[in-house]
Amino acid sequence: MRIIAGFLGGRLIESPHNNKTHPMSEKMRGALFNSLGDINGLTFLDAYAGTGACGFEAISRGAKQATLLEVNPDSFKIIVKNAQQLDIINKVELLKINCARWSNNNNSKLYDIIIADPPYNPQDINLELVFKLSLHLKKGGIFVVSAPPSQHNTVNLRASKYKNLLLISHKTYADGGLYYYRSDS
Repeated sequence: MRIIAGFLGGRLIESPHNNKTHPMSEKMRGALFNSLGDINGLTFLDAYAGTGACGFEAISRGAKQATLLEVNPDSFKIIVKNAQQLDIINKVELLKINCARWSNNNNSKLYDIIIADPPYNPQDINLELVFKLSLHLKKGGIFVVSAPPSQHNTVNLRASKYKNLLLISHKTYADGGLYYYRSDS
């Protein structure tokens, strides 16, 4: 797996050898960041960080700061190792914590962009929690949810309960879908 663009473009990162993560494909990650456009100077939350690829890609493309949340111990070790090898440890906040606990303890933390890419095992996806993370968006911020194609209707239903979110785009890929929302509050 590699960083696609920016000052770290082409650099390789490791993936954990477990079945708890599903690294976002390079094609999908490239499409995600192309859709986001210029993120220079913005703050970024990579929830369910897995390999850290989205957070590292954000830093590489000019994000001011990235917070990466990962609860799996094996995955977290790889994220730390990758951040050290990329020499960006001072630009990222790496937290070994589940998203619910982090959210409950950080009510005032707000970000310009939040990526929520939970494990694709349908039994593990807690869409209520995924969308709760949108409460950490700054006004006008972008919230992106990655979900398997089989979850399309469930994602839309859950999102409809968050009146602060406006769906601005949905794109489907072979390995999943990306749902882009903008916060209006």
